[in-house]
Amino acid sequence: MRKIGTFVLNVLKWIYGFAAAVIGVPFTLLLAAITIPIGLVYALFDLMFKFPWDSPLPYVSNIYHTVLQKVLYQFAMRSEMTNIGEEPRPHTDNSVIFVPGNHPPLLLLTPYYYLICKHICSRLLVTVKRSDNVLKDAFVVLMAVALWSMKCVALLARGKGSDLKVTIAGLKKTIAEHVGMQRALTLFVCMSRPNKKSIAADQVKFAEILREKYGREYDMTKFRRTLVPRIHAFAGIVVALPEDARVSFLFMFANKQIWSAWALHTLPGIKIRYKFKDIGVKELKQRNNESEKEWLERLTFFLLDLWSIVNDLQVEFEQS
Repeated sequence: MRKIGTFVLNVLKWIYGFAAAVIGVPFTLLLAAITIPIGLVYALFDLMFKFPWDSPLPYVSNIYHTVLQKVLYQFAMRSEMTNIGEEPRPHTDNSVIFVPGNHPPLLLLTPYYYLICKHICSRLLVTVKRSDNVLKDAFVVLMAVALWSMKCVALLARGKGSDLKVTIAGLKKTIAEHVGMQRALTLFVCMSRPNKKSIAADQVKFAEILREKYGREYDMTKFRRTLVPRIHAFAGIVVALPEDARVSFLFMFANKQIWSAWALHTLPGIKIRYKFKDIGVKELKQRNNESEKEWLERLTFFLLDLWSIVNDLQVEFEQS
């Protein structure tokens, strides 16, 4: 009888979550339909007349995430958010701040970006992997076009054979284009939304990579809720940023693990914890006495240790 009751409750919650999504998706498409033409016209005039001011359009992403967070997550879903780390310091300089973090499930992307806009910087610079297949990744392309029109996207090379030097060159160009502009450069270091199959594959794959590249072992079973953090784009951004830049990691996790984009029944009443961790980019850059291999090894294990803590916090929160 209890199982039937739980099933019925989950169905009702799923319907409730679906009703919220019915509001959120059209709002997203409508905002993209408005922003893209306005952004393209602005970009054309900016190219012709070289406006001396920053584009006002990056504020659109702040408005978008704030509206969805307040209306759908806090009001409709009654979600709660708690900071369990140091008090985040707002970014007030006209420069780029680097905000890396763990990849949340699709259903929690809005709260993640909302936290960045609220606590760090309301003008985002979102990293998007270049699409190799436009038809396959039509939504990613649409999102990238909308973000590009708002002057808040950084395109990353995609695929296993990506060259670090090419990535660094592209990121340096993007960051140079935003000199004197206030932006939060975001990056999901584990690169993709986790699921049980990809997590298991990552544990095997990266254990072998660490043995081959550095001759070192690492307990990969620590990665129970996230993928293994990738070094490629992270290192590229570290190199591309000036030495006085700031890095503010954002780790976010919920009291329920969400493996699917259709797990809408998990959203009503969901509790979210988040943690910011500041570090100077100078501490992450290559040192004079380090070879490139030694530097990448140091960064790799720095990220592994951070993500291990995030996994522990996630599991602990689920069990509390």
